[in-house]
Amino acid sequence: GGDGNFLGLHLHQSEDRRRVELTVGNGVYDRLAEKLGRWRLKRPPATPTAPDINDVVREGRRDAEGPEVACADFDFRAILGIISFLAHQAVPHLALAVSLLSTLAARPTRRACLALARVASYALEHRQPLVFEHTPDLVSLETTVHVDAAFDDRGNGKSTVAFFVQLNGMSVHWGVGQTKRLT
Repeated sequence: GGDGNFLGLHLHQSEDRRRVELTVGNGVYDRLAEKLGRWRLKRPPATPTAPDINDVVREGRRDAEGPEVACADFDFRAILGIISFLAHQAVPHLALAVSLLSTLAARPTRRACLALARVASYALEHRQPLVFEHTPDLVSLETTVHVDAAFDDRGNGKSTVAFFVQLNGMSVHWGVGQTKRLT
């Protein structure tokens, strides 16, 4: 077995070398909690993405040329950067919310700040390692695919889709993209 720390990530390998856990260091979460401050939700949500995320993004794009409406004490870009790091390194199910809210980083609305506070509060409450585990019995290979979509969220006839694929509980692939057709 072995341990290692790399750029805020902690890797732990079991003694039998069949399981690897990837966790994000407390420093990253501490920084997120500090940046979130009073915006942290008292009751963290069960899911990271707000149910009205499409409306939040549409409103933000529509009001992009209007007066500044962002929250003065909410560092949207810093919080989004930390959440983006988490989504790309070890917490793939944050990818959809990060992708959609990043389109509003230049001029976030109050609703966008609240939606990002939701994602950050979720991330702080639901810290889990990303686990990779060797499966000796390939006959029982279990594949799981999780998909989340925001239908025509940008008004361009395309839907934003986030996904991650697991093999026997191990996340092996994840991403976000645009598509004209969902099947």
